[in-house]
Amino acid sequence: MNKVYASLIALALGFGGGWMVNGWRLDAKAQAERLGAAKATIRLTDGLAATNDENLAKLEKSQNETNRLRDCLRTGTCGLRIHTICPTTAPSASVDTGEGAELAEPARRAYFALRDAIDKHQAQLDACQDQLRLRTP
Repeated sequence: MNKVYASLIALALGFGGGWMVNGWRLDAKAQAERLGAAKATIRLTDGLAATNDENLAKLEKSQNETNRLRDCLRTGTCGLRIHTICPTTAPSASVDTGEGAELAEPARRAYFALRDAIDKHQAQLDACQDQLRLRTP
C-alpha cells in the first residue's frame, strides 16, 4: 500500500511540477509578446512623429512661399497675371501688347485662399499616407 501512496505522491508532484513549469513558460511567452508589442508601438510612434515633423515642415515651407507671393503683390514688385488673348473682329486690328490681364482684388483673395487650402489638404493627405505606410507590415 505504501508503494501505491508513494507512486501517487510522486505522480502528483510530477504533475504539479510540470504544471508550474508550463505556467512559467507561458508567462515568459506572454511577457515576450507584450514586450514586442510595446516595442512596435514605440517604433510606430517614433515614425509618426518623424513624418509629422516632415509634413509640418513642408506645410510651413509652402505657407511661407504663399506669404512671400502675397507680400510681393502687396508691394507691387510682382504681379499676379493670367495669359489672355483678346480676339478681334477685324483681322488687321491688333490689341495684343504681350501683357496679361491683372487679376482683380477679389480674384486675388480667392486665388490665395485656394492655394492655402491646397497646401493644407496636401499636407493632411501626406500625413495620412505616411501613417498608413507605417501601420501596414
